[in-house]
Amino acid sequence: MRKGFSLIELIVVLAIIGILLAVVLPQINVFRNKARNSGKIEYIRQLNTGLSFYYSRFGGYPLPPGGDINGGSNCPGYETNEPCFINGHPYSSTGLFGNTQFNNNMKPYFSSINSISKTPVLGSISGITKNYAGVSYGVFGPCNTINQTCQSAELIWYLDGTTQNCAPGYRWSCGTDPADTSRAYGVTQCRMDIPRQSTNVDKC
Repeated sequence: MRKGFSLIELIVVLAIIGILLAVVLPQINVFRNKARNSGKIEYIRQLNTGLSFYYSRFGGYPLPPGGDINGGSNCPGYETNEPCFINGHPYSSTGLFGNTQFNNNMKPYFSSINSISKTPVLGSISGITKNYAGVSYGVFGPCNTINQTCQSAELIWYLDGTTQNCAPGYRWSCGTDPADTSRAYGVTQCRMDIPRQSTNVDKC
């Protein structure tokens, strides 16, 4: 009666396990990225609904604290002084002091505003890796600084992978050209105009 495996049998088993891991692990990452993207899209939908409720009550979209008649921007769900799009987007350094106050103002209309995922979304520009986690909310002037509202707003976010589905927004860049020094490579940049502008169409 055999008492164990031979060396050759062990090598074969290990080789099979290695092959299975090589096939399965990339798929796990794909599913993880899809789940993360779906979660961000759902967050955008709820945030957009909350902004609609806010507009219905106040006749405009909320002006981020620190904004002025020309508008302003911040990072919904982030804390004061905490940037979204770390070093990856011009909005990464704007509106930081108003994040917490903006979240508190929006909670009656979007109670889960702090549920935004801060898991890194990594893309690159000119070979430099940058983090595109989070969502940027911006408004444009002229704004009413008395009741702190503006008539138009915009959401910008990034999804893992190239040419992803941005609905209910639209794709601003697809992340497929590593030579493009103005757009992130490896991630999809999404935008939503509020209210939606018919002139802004999907770029992919």
